Amino acid sequence: MHDPVKKSAHLTAGSTSTAEKLCFDKNEFMKAMIPAGVLIERMQLLLSKGSNFSKSYTRNQLLIALHADIRKLDAYLPELQQLIIKSVPVEQRTKIFSDVLAKSMSCLADTLGAHLTNIQKTLVELLIGECETENVRQVNDLPRLYRKTNREVPTRCSSYVEQMLRPLKAFAQQNESQLGTLVVEQILSEVASHITKAYFNVVSDVLTSVQKTEESLRRLRNVKSGGAATVSTGSSAVMSDDDKIRVQLRVDVTSWRQELGKLNFQATQIDRLVELTNMVEDSIKLKDNSA
Repeated sequence: MHDPVKKSAHLTAGSTSTAEKLCFDKNEFMKAMIPAGVLIERMQLLLSKGSNFSKSYTRNQLLIALHADIRKLDAYLPELQQLIIKSVPVEQRTKIFSDVLAKSMSCLADTLGAHLTNIQKTLVELLIGECETENVRQVNDLPRLYRKTNREVPTRCSSYVEQMLRPLKAFAQQNESQLGTLVVEQILSEVASHITKAYFNVVSDVLTSVQKTEESLRRLRNVKSGGAATVSTGSSAVMSDDDKIRVQLRVDVTSWRQELGKLNFQATQIDRLVELTNMVEDSIKLKDNSA
């Protein structure tokens, strides 16, 4: 084995093997770290869709436990690096040794970081599935619930809002201790943004449909009356079915925004939430102005 002191500071094909021996052959700590990537890959394979890895734990629980363990391992790297340095004789702590060790630690940190990102992405996808974007489509049922049903003016939010919120609240309560507040907020922010964007699209479609139906009925009444101006026979205080739909949408969106606020989110942190709020408010203002 060549004397590392006589080696050039620049890595060459020959010096690399010497440096690797210094970092790995003479240090059991680095040997112990080598299987880490293999272990993580195997865990991800076991946690892949359709896996029967465990019937005792959910996929969410396993991913969260793995995420917590990887974070602990990542936090241990600086201490591990110092232990490696101390285990090497002083005369062998050359620049090439320090460079290769630092590069090895950096690569390992990058690998662990990539795994954390992938796990977090999977948790987001799973939570979106639990919130069920299908719940958002229940907004399409509102016109049917209010047209010609003589329902009272809405004051409470629809059940689909709570159905979307329940998984978010449960995730925060159950996993903050393991994942940490920052990671939980990042996951919830992505999920809430995904749902809100879908929510915005459905509400927009419903409001457009309500307006078109309202205009069609108005034209039909005008035709039946021979084009003469229609005279209101009822009290102006009576709210129309279409207006009740608009009010219900405003109540629902307001509740969605307030509940996200209780999860420590500002409206500007959630994609399309400000636009969604403005849209339902404007639909009522425009109706009032045209009355």
